[in-house]
Formats: sequence, C-alpha cells, structure tokens
Amino acid sequence: MGLFRFKKGRCLIGLDIGSSAVKAVEFTDHGDRLAVTAYNQKPLESKEAAADIVRECIIDGNFHTRDVATSVSGRGVVVRFVNMMKMSQEELEKAVQFEADKYIPFELSDVVLASQKLEEIKDPTMSEREMKVLLVAVKKETIEEHIDILRKAGLNPQIIDVDAFALSNAFEMKELLGPKMAASDKVDALVDIGSNKTNISIVKNMALRFSREFYIAGNDFTDAVAKRLQMDLQEAEAVKANPAGREQEVEEAVRQLIEDFANEIHLSSDYYESKYEEEVDEIYLSGGGAKLYGLAQSLEQIFGKRVSLWDPFEGYDVDTSNVNTDALARNAPRLVIAAGLAARIRGG
Repeated sequence: MGLFRFKKGRCLIGLDIGSSAVKAVEFTDHGDRLAVTAYNQKPLESKEAAADIVRECIIDGNFHTRDVATSVSGRGVVVRFVNMMKMSQEELEKAVQFEADKYIPFELSDVVLASQKLEEIKDPTMSEREMKVLLVAVKKETIEEHIDILRKAGLNPQIIDVDAFALSNAFEMKELLGPKMAASDKVDALVDIGSNKTNISIVKNMALRFSREFYIAGNDFTDAVAKRLQMDLQEAEAVKANPAGREQEVEEAVRQLIEDFANEIHLSSDYYESKYEEEVDEIYLSGGGAKLYGLAQSLEQIFGKRVSLWDPFEGYDVDTSNVNTDALARNAPRLVIAAGLAARIRGG
C-alpha cells in the first residue's frame, strides 16, 4: 500500500530522509526483472540542510530520474489495524471520516486520512460481519514539510508512503525476487533500527499485520558506548560496530539498553500473539543501528529464536557501471526503507 500515489514511471528513486542521513536507491523496471541502477547516501547534519543534501545525493549518485517515492514516520504518523463492519472501499472511505476520531489522537482537520480493507486478515475477536481495516493518519504539516524538501531539491514526488509500509514492502519483494526467507504461514518481526527511533512490523505471508514505533535506537547505543569508553560520539559510532579488541567493554556498555530494547520488542510481540493467537517465529534486523556489535546474538539468547540481518537487494540485478557494489552490500541493512520505497515502481 502506497499511502499517497501520484503516478508511475519506469525508473523510481526510493528516498529515505532519516534524522542523521539521506539514503537513496533507484530501481529500474525491465518487465521481467528489477535492477538497482543508482545508489547514494550522505550524512544529514540538520533538518534545515535537508533539501541541499538531498539534491547533492541525487546529483553525485548519477541517478537517471527525478521521480521519487519517499516516506514519513514519527509522532506525526498513526497506523492502526481496526475491526469494522464489512462494506465496500467507497463506503469505507466515507465511514472513516466519522470513525477515525476513536483511533486518532489528533484533530481530524489537521491530518490526511487513508484506509484500506484487509480482507485476508482475521483475528479471533472478529465476527463474521466484520473486516480488518488499515487506518493511517498523517499530520498535514508532516507531508507538506516532506514535499517542500523534495521540490526544493528539484525532485518530483510520486508516492508519499509510511516507513512501516516501505519496510514490509521491501521484505515482500525480497520474498518474491530473492531466495525464499519465510515459509508459508510463518510470522516474522521486522525490526528497523534508525538513529532516533525503531520500527517493528510484524508480517505473515508477506502481509503487514502490526506496526509500532518506539524510541530506543542507534543514538542511544552510541551514547552508552561513548560514556562507558570515554570517547567522543564519532569514535563511539565506529567502535560500537567494530570494537577491535574492546568487545567486552562494548557489551557491558549496552547490556541494560539491549534488555530495554528487547522489552519493547516483547511488548509488540506479546500484543500480536495474544490478539492473533500465534507466535512470532523469527526476527529480522535492519537499519544502521542493527550493526551494533553482538546485538543479534544477544536478542537470540533473550528470545530463544533466530535473529538475523537481511539484505533487501538479494535477487536484484545491479548496474555495476553506476553502482558501487561493495558499498551497496556493506550498507544494505540500512537501505531497507529506501529499497521498499523504490520497489513501489511495481505498483505495490
């Protein structure tokens, strides 16, 4: 589900404007295959510099189009999965205008609403006369700020999405194009760790069933390492991923944070498991914060299930004449949102 769609093109840039970096990936649709035809990323030091950094990122990366899909997230975005009486999509769009205030903590005049029937999703609390509905509300100012950045950067916004949908879409395309990761009826938790926030999305049979953001993330791990090892933040950012002989110190620095982080995942998985009466089978990590030394292993011990990083580009062709394949592979886990956005070229 692309939240707001303008049109479709042969090439599309997936643009992830995070709090600390701009990441852009271009997909070209050749009909029988998708190819990565451009990629670039740049650090983002301030929100005010976003348009300039985005422009530089696209120009320096030799992108072939200016058509872009991007996404919004954070406290100005609300995603809810609700039960409503069965009705047509047209009737639903009218009904949510009256029902949304039950679920949305904003003035409805301040948001853009979108809804979609999820007829394939059932839970034990639903009656035969009910259907599951995905309800999304985004503050108008959040969308306007994003579009303003794109326009100033000389880009053409085609799709404004939500991070959670881009995350699940990247996973779906990985399932369709790459080596199969999830068995039928398997429930997977996708945990994308950014600088300031973490998104957890739970999917079954490639369908998004639950999404939530929480605010323990990469910067918290960096701060803990910097404080414990008495170094500046730039040094700590490097050491938390590659301790180079200081593994025990890094583990001790982040131990309590990892427990708190795991508790947030527990809250989400417990809610899902109680609602749908089925367990999460596996956890997939992505985002820059996922490269914290020992994180996957620590979470495996806590949850007693497989935890791994994943590559959203497995199964795609790559234009090696224009894309630094080593950099793409090295940064793949932090490019999941951008990849899921670029994959909207297929109309998902």
